[in-house]
Amino acid sequence: MNLDLTLQENMRQPGFREIIAPLMEQRGVTWHGPQRTLEQLIGAGAVVKPDTDLSQARRLTAKLESDAALTKAEAQYLTSTYKAVVEGIEQLQEGQAYLLPMTKEGLALVPDNYDTSTRFRKWGRLVKLRRFGSVDAAERARITPMQLIRVAFQKARLHESYTGYNFAGIRVGEGSTFNRVLLEDCIDGAMIFSYCTYVGKADETANIIVTQRHQPSSTPRTGGMYVVKVPSVDKEEVQSYRIVLKSVPIREKRTGRTRYSTWFNLNAEHTCVIRQDGAHTGRFVRGSRDLCKHIQAAMLYLGWYLRSSDDPYELSFLVNVVPTQSQYNYAMKLRHSVIAEYEDEKGSIIHGTLTKIQREVLEWKRVALRGFDETFAARKGFQDYILGAPQALGGL
Repeated sequence: MNLDLTLQENMRQPGFREIIAPLMEQRGVTWHGPQRTLEQLIGAGAVVKPDTDLSQARRLTAKLESDAALTKAEAQYLTSTYKAVVEGIEQLQEGQAYLLPMTKEGLALVPDNYDTSTRFRKWGRLVKLRRFGSVDAAERARITPMQLIRVAFQKARLHESYTGYNFAGIRVGEGSTFNRVLLEDCIDGAMIFSYCTYVGKADETANIIVTQRHQPSSTPRTGGMYVVKVPSVDKEEVQSYRIVLKSVPIREKRTGRTRYSTWFNLNAEHTCVIRQDGAHTGRFVRGSRDLCKHIQAAMLYLGWYLRSSDDPYELSFLVNVVPTQSQYNYAMKLRHSVIAEYEDEKGSIIHGTLTKIQREVLEWKRVALRGFDETFAARKGFQDYILGAPQALGGL
């Protein structure tokens, strides 16, 4: 992130022309329309294309999404295709961009089974964490969220397309929760947290604040409740959000006693664009919601705040993952260095950038290829490589 820019400027997705403009300047290429300009940049080595056959990818992706079984050869084809795409993006050098064909003969990051990306986000495949049938079963297992996440992530497959991971509440019925987490929101949440905790001291509009705490005597069993104010990425919409976090998994610092069941019921009172949109959340019932980027930034900040203050409690677990340095670099390439090539209804070629759900699918492709430890098992110090400012906070 660029600390000379605002949070909103850092989070903004650049357009197609913004991606290729510096490449044109570096190579001395003038604008002659998107297609001819790209051809010149490809010839100059500034834009690279997948070095693999994509012709069957769209058809096989749709076949898999319709619940039809792929043959071993078909699954291997999709696996090798996406492996080549992920590796191609990973290997991009500074001053290069990646042209990803998504025409009829290219990839379908949003399978053709869905008429819109919103429907795919709503109904697409999820990586599911293990669910326990009772509180006692969860307590006996003594399994942390990261342990369950690691097991679930290791089961991700390159030939399948995922729209996030989820954890469901233990109790079935009115008290049940069903939270979905997008890797893109994990990245955004880590970026918001890192930027705000570093810049917020000098800029109140970029500050995260814990405004209320409610820790009853039964807190270790039921979890705590906190109210956190988080800046909005889009100030035209609203300057900041008030987020009420409930069933937050915390433990007493003095005893360190940990409950292993509370976090399954983590939920929040919060409304942003994603959580307002019924098309995104209409799939879920009984208060279920996406664990959006604002909630994730709030959780990261709460963990840091409780640990570094004289509060008697601290977070037991985090339920959202944080990108490693290599995954963060890959994510930034998806946003700033990948050009999407589409085909409109008339068969004309148009160019743009990846949407959030398309990036989500490609984030999962790298998880499937590299595994959890290399992608989203970040530990202390992740703020340093996100901000490019060593010792920004001394880690989380």
